[in-house]
Amino acid sequence: MPTPRQRAMAASSETRALLPAIPARSGTDPTSYFWRFTTRLPPLPAEYHQRLRSAVIEGDPLDVAKDWQNYSFQPNNSQTPANPFPFPPPSSYTHTYSNRALSGQRAPPVHFQSMGEGGMSNRILVLNTANEKKPGGEWEGGVLSQEEGFARRSNLIQALTTTDPRSGLQTYYPLENTSGIYSPNVVVFREGFDKDYEMWRDEEWTTLAIVSAPAVRRPKVDESGLHYSFTEERQLQREKMKSVLRIAALNGHTNLVLGGFGSCGPEGSGGGLYKNPVRDVCLLWKDLLFEDEEFKGWFKNVVFAFGKGGGSWMKEDGNSIEEFKQFFG
Repeated sequence: MPTPRQRAMAASSETRALLPAIPARSGTDPTSYFWRFTTRLPPLPAEYHQRLRSAVIEGDPLDVAKDWQNYSFQPNNSQTPANPFPFPPPSSYTHTYSNRALSGQRAPPVHFQSMGEGGMSNRILVLNTANEKKPGGEWEGGVLSQEEGFARRSNLIQALTTTDPRSGLQTYYPLENTSGIYSPNVVVFREGFDKDYEMWRDEEWTTLAIVSAPAVRRPKVDESGLHYSFTEERQLQREKMKSVLRIAALNGHTNLVLGGFGSCGPEGSGGGLYKNPVRDVCLLWKDLLFEDEEFKGWFKNVVFAFGKGGGSWMKEDGNSIEEFKQFFG
């Protein structure tokens, strides 16, 4: 019986072998756009302002985004569903939607058009807490962290290693402190850790938009484990979050699947990669999303998704979800 790490390594090998065929079989080209840094968003005209709603869901972020997107784009190809949020409860996430394979095609990317420029989209944007040194982190080494899981399930690696069509930049790594990568059409084609990486049929493949950004890594925290010890590290995490939200807004995304972004509760696993104090991370997200004038009206729905299948990132998530529920649930 293989260990979880051994199974993850085998799944990575399977994904690596499949990658060359993904563009032709999915009808999409892997693409990414790099922001070395971001600047303040312009004020959003009042007529575009939306009232933000939030939720906390236990589930792999890719699965939450996939099912939410499928729910948003109904079989009648409606671009304006009556009520895409709140979407079906977590208990329904094992349900196979008959239109899953087509949802990505019904939700075309809207890059470089903010909402104020007419770039509204029902496509769900997923935050990937990225390794700042290499695309996908140690995804082929069996590491059970968030980005590695994303890479095993999709062609995220292809997207993160493409040339930026705007600048011709051929590599984005190492990522700088507040940089981010927007990948508008990542193809997800298999299950995750908790379902043994089962492959989907081609007609079940789904495209999602992903923004990859690095969180602060292992900052100094106070005795409670809930707050940063140093203002500088807290402020850096805030600036990283701003970059994520700016990239989302500039590309017309109003529905976001975020997460702990490297947060960990006071009882967090020693195997966690980032270990940012969960309460301060909640406070930062809350301030930016609901209080900061820069982001006022830009977003419609935000879900904080926390995995439950296994691996170090899910152990961190397990210690964060209750705290997030107090702020956003």
